[in-house]
Amino acid sequence: MCLLCSDEAVYRAYMLYLDEMERGGEQADPEQAMIMALKMVETEQEKAQADLTRKNPHNPFICDPVDE
Repeated sequence: MCLLCSDEAVYRAYMLYLDEMERGGEQADPEQAMIMALKMVETEQEKAQADLTRKNPHNPFICDPVDE
């Protein structure tokens, strides 16, 4: 199964990019659209991770100094 079929966020970003290109009167390149879709999804995931870190600053994978 391809990435577009298995990941709804990638498919949505791919279609949004194609729509924007067509609205702008440009010819959409499917390969470029896939690259842009992956970048858009990556950016969204990074933003979500940053929001999660900001909401919960106590990450279990970061050790705080121990008072002795």
